[in-house]
Amino acid sequence: MLWEASVTRSKFLFALLCVCGMLPLSDGFTQFREAVDERRTEFALSYDRFLKLDQTLTEQGYRVVSIDGYAVRNRDYYAATWDRIDEPEWKACYRTKPDDFKKLASDYASEGYRLVDLCSYAVNRQDYYAAIWEKTLGPEQELEIRLPAADFQKAFDARIEMGCRPSMLSSIAINGEDYYAVVWEGRTEPECRIRYRLSDRQYQQELADYREQGFRLVDVNSHVANRTEIFSAIWEKDLDTEWKTEHRLPLRRLKTKHDAMIKDGYHLVDLAVRESGPGVFYDAVWSR
Repeated sequence: MLWEASVTRSKFLFALLCVCGMLPLSDGFTQFREAVDERRTEFALSYDRFLKLDQTLTEQGYRVVSIDGYAVRNRDYYAATWDRIDEPEWKACYRTKPDDFKKLASDYASEGYRLVDLCSYAVNRQDYYAAIWEKTLGPEQELEIRLPAADFQKAFDARIEMGCRPSMLSSIAINGEDYYAVVWEGRTEPECRIRYRLSDRQYQQELADYREQGFRLVDVNSHVANRTEIFSAIWEKDLDTEWKTEHRLPLRRLKTKHDAMIKDGYHLVDLAVRESGPGVFYDAVWSR
């Protein structure tokens, strides 16, 4: 998802990264950047570095099109993709507390904006939200945050009866308890499968089973509660799109794999990140 640039443009990118302080971090959270066409993807950005880069790229005509926030050692980090596109109109927020986020979401919805990306994460037991809205037409949306795991199935069953389904899902743990942020949409197509509170083994088994049945992974999330990695995901029936996914990659291996996927014509469509034990691990989904 980064630039196949000329030598001159590559030198400019390197200079820009130096000016913005985007050199590898000394604490091991090595930053990685690539570009293809007009897209730019970054992983493992501290929040401050993310904001600086976002401002720089916005001034150059880019806009953020996907966002993932996560916590490492009680500090927030971001992975994001920017694209050089003009339309549609859009809004974004980062590191936003629950009450402020609900207010923003309500205001933007009243102005005709729809959520196109959503993530939640927790730092020092405080949940934060990052999201992107676009002014587009589409099914009616309803946002729900801080939904306890114990209430998820009941909420899911009620929405299904109303002709709604989850289109986006994000999970966090606070004090060892699981909470979900969900975007419900008034649609039933394409056929989908939603699973939550899966162990690592269960997730990998579901992944294999649904692939065999012709379902494509479109949304994957992970968090750690009580030292256990927990997964949730959404699959959609799709026999046409080629896609690949990798599970539990450290950053260096993610970089190597992402390089190979870009060269093979794929682009990154979703990412799940969590700190587990002494490491930080990524699940990634690419398609073409």
